[in-house]
Amino acid sequence: MFEKTKCLMMHWPCTVMGGDPGHCKTASTWQEAKKSTSKCLGYLKCTNDECQVLVRPHTTTSSRVHQLEKASICGAPLRHIQCTGGDDGKYIVAITHTWSGGVRFINSGFHRHPRHSPASFGLKSGVDIQEVGLRK
Repeated sequence: MFEKTKCLMMHWPCTVMGGDPGHCKTASTWQEAKKSTSKCLGYLKCTNDECQVLVRPHTTTSSRVHQLEKASICGAPLRHIQCTGGDDGKYIVAITHTWSGGVRFINSGFHRHPRHSPASFGLKSGVDIQEVGLRK
């Protein structure tokens, strides 16, 4: 099942925060397993209230800065809206422990922001939505 889900691949834009050095996928318990921690990056939104453009943020800071330098299709600037759905009111954190006996997945909250999907932009599945809604 783990492979069928593409290693629990998430559609939310996330940045990997790191793991525990010295831990590995061949460990016999999840406590000794390879740990990967990711945080949700939220979304980019047009500052014009009449424009409904939402953009999936890039996962690196430098790429997001470049995205925010571009204008929405209406010409207004974009702003980065952080994810605040975590248990502490901050961003959501997903933790994956991978070991010889399987995978342990922990999610810290619920996304309270719009979902990023081709359908929300009126696009067909498989279309690259990274730059949809941005002026070239």
